[in-house]
Amino acid sequence: MMLPRQTSLSFSVYSDLYDKLIPRDNKLHQLNDLVDFTFVYDELSSRYCQTNGRVAIDPVRVFKYLLLKVIFDLSDVDVVDRSRYDLSFKYFLDLAPEDDVLDASTLTRFRRQRLKDMNLLDLLVSKTVSLARSRGVLEGKAIILDATHTLSRYNLYSARVALQGRLRHLQSTIRQAPLPAGEINDILSTVSPGETLEQTRAACTSLVQRVRSHGGLSSLPLVNERVNLLEETLEDVKDSVSFSVDKEARVGHKAVNKSFFGYKTHVAMTSNGIITAALVTTGEKADGQYLEPLVERSVENGMEVDTVIGDMAYSGRDNIMYATGHDVQLVSRLNPVLDGVRGETGFVYNKDEAMMVCPAGHLAYKECYLKPEGNKNARRVYFFDVKRCKECPLCEGCYKEGARKKTFSVMIKSDEHVEQRKFQETGVFRANARLRPRVEAKFAQLKNVFGYDRAVSCGLDCMSMQGAITIFAANML
Repeated sequence: MMLPRQTSLSFSVYSDLYDKLIPRDNKLHQLNDLVDFTFVYDELSSRYCQTNGRVAIDPVRVFKYLLLKVIFDLSDVDVVDRSRYDLSFKYFLDLAPEDDVLDASTLTRFRRQRLKDMNLLDLLVSKTVSLARSRGVLEGKAIILDATHTLSRYNLYSARVALQGRLRHLQSTIRQAPLPAGEINDILSTVSPGETLEQTRAACTSLVQRVRSHGGLSSLPLVNERVNLLEETLEDVKDSVSFSVDKEARVGHKAVNKSFFGYKTHVAMTSNGIITAALVTTGEKADGQYLEPLVERSVENGMEVDTVIGDMAYSGRDNIMYATGHDVQLVSRLNPVLDGVRGETGFVYNKDEAMMVCPAGHLAYKECYLKPEGNKNARRVYFFDVKRCKECPLCEGCYKEGARKKTFSVMIKSDEHVEQRKFQETGVFRANARLRPRVEAKFAQLKNVFGYDRAVSCGLDCMSMQGAITIFAANML
């Protein structure tokens, strides 16, 4: 398809309706006047043919459809349907009042073909920060860091439950096959899902082999489909104890005894609510490790940073050293547990659960405090579920086979971070720390206004795309 360059409103005798019916303070009117969307052409020009094919639908218009979808929390079908009769939508889309709208399937193709493999998140955040800077609304030199979670579109099941579901579907399909009842009973008679994951796997594998070796059953299309699904699920849960259609979502922890299945969006925000940098990760990632990339991306986007404000998750030793080395004040209260995390172990402290998390994202189920002996330092010891460790795909080098328990200990060094502790007692620290709750209001806007509480598709790329358009809309409105 050839890339069009027609951005102006087509001539129409009805265009005066926009001036009469859409007030200047309408948010879509203001957004259309404020933002020059021609940057979409520059970013997508390489994804269109410049010489051959029919003229493509204006990519700026399709991008605006996606913005409307986020701003008003609508599905693809509903945003197209509303564009038929809502004049403010048509004005924003640069359509004449009598013009027809595109087909909803175009939005899906645009996301998959034109926006795929684009760093859309950095691009749109950078554009909004640049616009804010040009308008003089970037407030101060402090940024607030935090992360919010987004639930996956699909639920998480245990591997055993997922296999049992597939097994039941296959058994039901076999019972409906045009075969003698005695023959079907012989095939299904010894298949029992069992009470453990291994027993369920064995039952599923046994039934798959029986169906594959039975010429009559394997030749039936519906039975063959069910067998393929069961084989696929067996492969998916080979190295895991859980299963979901969304294979990239992970279990994370946001509060004591409260977990979620999905993704995290790590943001840097000014004190007046403009997001200057963002990163989308899977749900199990710890907040603190993203301080450096968020600060650097904020600087790249044109933000001057001399103060970083965050909760205790950002008070790790590496972050303190980074802030000191870059003449940045780190307003993050120290947690004594974080002072002693060892090297590159992959174990991180989750401040919401007040518990240690292993590299696979599993939470320790208890901790104990070991008093110091003589001149030795005190330690905190965290205990992990051995059953999970035995089935974990990352157990090599972490769990010793045959061990009855898995622990991880942290040395508490009370004499570390003296300067940071002194800074915590100053008025400057306390004044800046009062700004941190403002990021919670921004997260409430993202979730309650723009529907960012749940993913609209599956996969990290799709979540990043959703985050990019949502943050762009939140920064502009």
